[in-house]
Amino acid sequence: MTDDNRQLRVEILIQQKKFAEAENILKGLLSQDSGNIQNLSLLSEVYLQQNKLDAAKSIIENAIGISPDSPLLFYIRSRIAIKQDD
Repeated sequence: MTDDNRQLRVEILIQQKKFAEAENILKGLLSQDSGNIQNLSLLSEVYLQQNKLDAAKSIIENAIGISPDSPLLFYIRSRIAIKQDD
């Protein structure tokens, strides 16, 4: 299975709320390419959906450090901040 197919599978798993399986696939992808912004943002989303806010924030901050010009990353960071204020 190609990386693109695995990313699509992760997106489907997130929609199905199968977060543990999505997390395992993403960790495998990130072990091959730790700087992949799309995979980092998806992993942060997985943690956000599970209310693992510290882990989500740590990952998204790392991604922003790699790609500070990506609006998606700042959107995810703002969603984490909103959840933390709940």
